[in-house]
Amino acid sequence: MLYGTFHLLHMNGVRASAVSMYEKDHPNLTFVISDLGMFDTDLPTLSSSRLATWPIPSLARAKGTWLGALDLDRFLPPPIFIDEKDCQVHTKFPKMLQKPMEDLIDAFLYLGPQDLRLREKIPADIALDAGYRAEFQQGGAMLGFPDAASETPQEFDRQIIKRAEDLLFSIPKQDDDPKSTQRAVQDCLDRLKSKKDTRR
Repeated sequence: MLYGTFHLLHMNGVRASAVSMYEKDHPNLTFVISDLGMFDTDLPTLSSSRLATWPIPSLARAKGTWLGALDLDRFLPPPIFIDEKDCQVHTKFPKMLQKPMEDLIDAFLYLGPQDLRLREKIPADIALDAGYRAEFQQGGAMLGFPDAASETPQEFDRQIIKRAEDLLFSIPKQDDDPKSTQRAVQDCLDRLKSKKDTRR
């Protein structure tokens, strides 16, 4: 069993995830299951009333269903992406992910109303692991949190402590702080300038 966020999505014809890499030669070997991410199960809509009748837990196929017809951005926030070529800011998924969920996964796992999810506490040995923390910050930057890679260790420590205070899990919101995004753009511009200066 493997698990991850974007590593395991079906992306036919694109070698962009672990699944797409080996399914190129060995198709239909992987059954990808996703939770509901940030999908709002409490909205007063037809979709939430349908979910209210589901047993907890439930596993539902995605293909040909109302959930499967929804786009990925209903389940995960589109990342704030800074293009390293020109330092332009983009707030959308790449084209390979702009598809209905039924093209990316095989089934949904429903564990009950979203506001009842609990956060898993980070064990101390992991929180104190410098290598893990560096990877975690790098992953945050890749997933659309532009300030993540430039956080100081002290700022990162404060975030871990703050998260531990709240037992309920929630998908982090996009960082809509313009100063944070501008800092990330400036960091990108500085990297580009440094590369040009090195080539001279």
